[in-house]
Amino acid sequence: CVWAPHAKQVQIAGTFNAWSGARHQMETRHQECVWERFIPGIGDGELYKDEMITAANETKLKADPYAFFSEVRPKTASITYQLA
Repeated sequence: CVWAPHAKQVQIAGTFNAWSGARHQMETRHQECVWERFIPGIGDGELYKDEMITAANETKLKADPYAFFSEVRPKTASITYQLA
């Protein structure tokens, strides 16, 4: 889930989709500012970022603030990991 109240669209870009967030667009759920998406078949260790499209049509890549694992600086991607 991503809280992005001013985003026009939120997508997930990562190594599993050649960093093309358009393939995995998130949808709003419950509230208009909360976005979510489940992507089946992604294994542990995949790099990803939330790709946000602003009202001004700017694209911004952001690390997942709720990720359990992430790259070490200066890199900033989040890393997938199955907890259960």
